[in-house]
Amino acid sequence: MTKDKRVEVPVDLPRGLETGVFANAFRVMPDTGETFFLDFLAYSAGDNRARVVSRVRVHSSFLQAVRDRLSSVMQEQPGEKLLTFPIMVRPTNPEDMN
Repeated sequence: MTKDKRVEVPVDLPRGLETGVFANAFRVMPDTGETFFLDFLAYSAGDNRARVVSRVRVHSSFLQAVRDRLSSVMQEQPGEKLLTFPIMVRPTNPEDMN
């Protein structure tokens, strides 16, 4: 893997995305041999259901970069308690979520 390279560039935030969407779980789903879906989910323990609120397709090398960056951020917050949320890994039929 290549070394983490920090690049300072302007980032466009489309109108309507300023506040983001709520997610309290995520899953990583295989797409092709080299790409994965990173799904962010709104999970309800009471209903035992989850809904995909955002889906991003990424290269496998990017998943490691995400993991490394999250680990780095968590180490920078020594007084913070790491919160863990459900990680969904089983495929679901998109029709079941409607």
